Amino acid sequence: MGSRSMPLLLLKSMLLHIERVLLPPVCVLCRAPRVSDGASVCKGCRADLPRIPFPCLRCALPLDGGGPICGACLDREPPVQRVHAAFRYAFPIDAAIRAVKFAHRLEYLPLLAEGMCPLVPGECDVIVPVPLARGRHGRRGFNQATELARCLGSSLPVA
Repeated sequence: MGSRSMPLLLLKSMLLHIERVLLPPVCVLCRAPRVSDGASVCKGCRADLPRIPFPCLRCALPLDGGGPICGACLDREPPVQRVHAAFRYAFPIDAAIRAVKFAHRLEYLPLLAEGMCPLVPGECDVIVPVPLARGRHGRRGFNQATELARCLGSSLPVA
């Protein structure tokens, strides 16, 4: 990332902070006023989020019924014991993820963290974000996984 864009990112971050302090809370998705329950989205948008009601216990893909494990995982066991997914990768979650990664729109991170918090196991000691390649980190100026971990890690340390 060029040296001129870093001050711009810092300015953008400062303006977002000032907006949060001075203006009443609004939904990050529809910009409607929201109840100050600490959530980042209004009740209407929260109800429309693409949740996974019955995820496969191994890969977290949506199940249409039957057992707790999808056919693909039964046919070929994945290399992990369990995957948790807060949402399907569908609108508006997919747009929020792209906005965080490529447009430095960190205001979407609390929405993603709110969905993930119930999935963090109680026996979890630390949150370890996936490192970003050095070149990509330099171009973006931040690691979105680290920023998301910070949103999740209010009671847990982030490595």
